Amino acid sequence: EHTLALILGVYRKLFAVDQAVRTNQWDPSAFSLSTHTIHGHTVGVVGMGQIGQRVARLLRAFGAEVLYADPLPLSTDAEHALGVTRVPLPELLRAADIVTLHVSLSAESHHLIGRQELALLKPTALLVNTCRGAVVDEAALIETLTARRILGAALDVLEAEPPAPDNPLFQLDNVLLSPHMAGNSYDTWFRRGQFMFQNMQRVWAGQPPLAVVNGV
Repeated sequence: EHTLALILGVYRKLFAVDQAVRTNQWDPSAFSLSTHTIHGHTVGVVGMGQIGQRVARLLRAFGAEVLYADPLPLSTDAEHALGVTRVPLPELLRAADIVTLHVSLSAESHHLIGRQELALLKPTALLVNTCRGAVVDEAALIETLTARRILGAALDVLEAEPPAPDNPLFQLDNVLLSPHMAGNSYDTWFRRGQFMFQNMQRVWAGQPPLAVVNGV
């Protein structure tokens, strides 16, 4: 849901329009040609684990075409049920209007999105990162955003957390930031407790726990 909130925050310019209303600039037409809808756009989901699949379902509900890149493909039935298509990462980056990252941080995913990958993005592309900051080469992203070679970025995570006060991202108006909070909300704490208790019940019953990270 936080991924969707970040996308909508950028696409609908929610911060800017809020500030306009608060400063008596009531002009609905001022933003009409510079805002966007998810509907009709192509979204590339990088990492199709449980979170990526959940994000894909939400995006499909908004009317987006969803591509995904993942070393481990979903089954044909799962792809059909989600309405997603697997493509190589470079093809996804070239095709997507929105690229959203949902991978774990590893040696393979460190700076997965670097200068070469950012250069493949459309000038109108939005990059969203709610997984780990180091998946994106932040210096390369800052260069890309400063030159306005893409529409913007929405970041819940950064390479250094908390960031330095002079982080150049703070000076850019084509970035939306949040403080690594995508996985935490009042409601999720209750679900975490339920999940832990369900896992204990499964182990007591001789069943494998859910969501085991096995390194495969």
